Amino acid sequence: MTWNKEVITLAGDLGPSRFFPSVSPAQLLGIEITPYAHELAQTAAWIGYIQ
Repeated sequence: MTWNKEVITLAGDLGPSRFFPSVSPAQLLGIEITPYAHELAQTAAWIGYIQ
């Protein structure tokens, strides 16, 4: 079982009132060195998050 599956299973066992993981694109850190690549990756991550 992967760690991601373990976290999901634990969250289900604890119930929504005790544990609700929240991750947003604002927490992502990339290695893009050009400003255009950085903006493009950030925009793509936010679009995926919103959808």
